[in-house]
Amino acid sequence: MSTKQSKYNLIDPSQMSESELEQLITTTTLTKQSYQEQEKAVYKRIRGKLWLWWFLPIFGWVIYTMVYSRRLEQETAQVQLVGVKTKIAECELQEVFIQRRQKTLSEEK
Repeated sequence: MSTKQSKYNLIDPSQMSESELEQLITTTTLTKQSYQEQEKAVYKRIRGKLWLWWFLPIFGWVIYTMVYSRRLEQETAQVQLVGVKTKIAECELQEVFIQRRQKTLSEEK
């Protein structure tokens, strides 16, 4: 499999065959899913034990939203979320490039 790296560290699908493109789509989909799982884990870590505040009806909801928003604003949480979300965006962008290349290959036939 010939993989040529482009400017944005994405694989260039212009030199690939149709079967290699299919294989590349499956791998990018799997990596995107793993990054989405990492994103869920980061959100879960941010929330922590805040769900316990829901036992107090209205007061608990106010406390939950205040603490959760403060935790989201912390720099460590933002750095983790931005890192994971950029990787997800790169995977989605790569999928779009590959699907375009597949479309052009199918139109050429």
